[in-house]
Amino acid sequence: MKNVILVLLFLLMFNILLSEDGYLHRVIPGIEDRAIRDNPPEGEEIVSPAEFSHCEGIIISYVNWSTELLHDIARAVADQYAVYVLVENEIQQAIASDNLESADVNMENVSFIFFDQISAGSIWIRDSGPFYIYEDGLPAIVDYYYGLYPGDDNIPAYCADYFEYPRYESSILHHGGNYISDGNGMAFATTNITQYNNETISEIQDNFETYMGIDSLVVISTMENDGTGHIDMFCKLLTDNKFIVGYYENAEDGFGNNQQILNENADILDEMTNLYGQDYEVTRIFMPPFVMGGLNGSITYTYTNSLIINDIVLVPVYGFDSDAVALEVYESILPDHEIIGINSADIIEWWGAVHCVAQLHYGENPLIILHDVVTDMDGSIENVIRFRSNPKFNDMAAELHYRDVNSPSFVTLSATQQNGVWEVNLPVLNHDFEYYLSVSAYTANGVLHVTCPENLSDGYFYVNVVNTMVEQDFGHLIQNVIMYPNPLLIGTQKSNTINLDFNLSEATQVQIKIYNIKGQCVKQLTNENFRSGMNSICWNGKDRNSQFVSPGLYLYHINTGEDKLYGKFVVIR
Repeated sequence: MKNVILVLLFLLMFNILLSEDGYLHRVIPGIEDRAIRDNPPEGEEIVSPAEFSHCEGIIISYVNWSTELLHDIARAVADQYAVYVLVENEIQQAIASDNLESADVNMENVSFIFFDQISAGSIWIRDSGPFYIYEDGLPAIVDYYYGLYPGDDNIPAYCADYFEYPRYESSILHHGGNYISDGNGMAFATTNITQYNNETISEIQDNFETYMGIDSLVVISTMENDGTGHIDMFCKLLTDNKFIVGYYENAEDGFGNNQQILNENADILDEMTNLYGQDYEVTRIFMPPFVMGGLNGSITYTYTNSLIINDIVLVPVYGFDSDAVALEVYESILPDHEIIGINSADIIEWWGAVHCVAQLHYGENPLIILHDVVTDMDGSIENVIRFRSNPKFNDMAAELHYRDVNSPSFVTLSATQQNGVWEVNLPVLNHDFEYYLSVSAYTANGVLHVTCPENLSDGYFYVNVVNTMVEQDFGHLIQNVIMYPNPLLIGTQKSNTINLDFNLSEATQVQIKIYNIKGQCVKQLTNENFRSGMNSICWNGKDRNSQFVSPGLYLYHINTGEDKLYGKFVVIR
């Protein structure tokens, strides 16, 4: 009899959890009951920032469960960025404040937003929203229908009032966990997006274009029985062109067909390009085997349900050996970020992790610059520095600013953009120099501006310039290099060839290339073994396509693997 009573009590508690005040991460159907509330933005330019775009901080809901997880997230963020905490009233604010302070959270960066309809389910603030956009350069909020816990459908309205942002409502049911923006007009979701909407994917695409400024929506398969059907359970965009996608080592490690589903999704993304034509790079990240149990019948552990806050990444961990490997994947792709593991072993049973319980708050300026810092440069040739910016605005400009280490002032060079990449051609430089980058977006409501490094007061990028082209300063193998005639005459009846004579102290393989002043290789003359002693090779002035090169300054590059040597010559017509 006691066992029967215990079972009945368990079922009663389980039903309570499934009620409106429960914790479960699920959708309540009812399209026909949804209020029609379409109120789209009217600005000329709508931009949806990426998660890795610049934000001011995060928003969390302080509820009566998973408080240790909330404390861990707030502590990791509040040292540098703002943390906005939804609470029911002043009493709950005092409780939350005491608990957060006891958890060593930097309270100077913590603010509270009163939300009198808060419930246990409010913890899933990623799904309820708000969604952020930039309308003609100003931040605004899009309020999609949530459909999970009725009161939480009002969270975007409370946030919009608190931050004094415009709010635009849509009757489309859409969750933040099922939305990835690359910041360049492309978005990703799973087929879950059509499950509770009467609209077709094409109609949802039109809605995203109107409300979010999305030009292309990519819809991929959802996992089976993960509890949410959201894309953040198996996929993450870490930069504007780098995805991580989960994988199961064995078919039986994933529920149902999930191993195959993830492999197919990864293949789809790996074969895609963004709207600039750049390839997306896909790195696979291990998914721990699912476990039978939990409230959904199975528990899907995921490392992609992470949160990017500028230069910090919070990654869910579970006490598994694979946690360290997952953190290493993030570190390899984002070496300049601080990667922090957040214990999510308990909340994952409720079908969510770090990403599900935190929403980013975007401020006045979302711009960032993505750049592989240059530390060494060959001063014998003209070099090209490349970088990207995010998110994309219609009217943008970029510049590179550099100065000799002995100079007090910077020289500014304008960048040109091709296929989403900014490029600046540096002149031939003979001394070490410092540089920084800047990008500006010109909108109807003003100019957004960002630099890289972001805080110039902390210093600039330093480049060590190595001058490899020193005439007659030969290495151990290469000796007595002579190039003639100089200049080389091409494109006329009097055209000739140029001869490159060089002496080798021993037999070795030699690679010889011709470069233009931009540092671009126009022709490889040879890559083969040469005897010791005097050798000679000639060039007729034609590039790899058998076309005469343009007149100008060129460089030869002799490379034996052990020695490298540059030299200048001129081509004329």
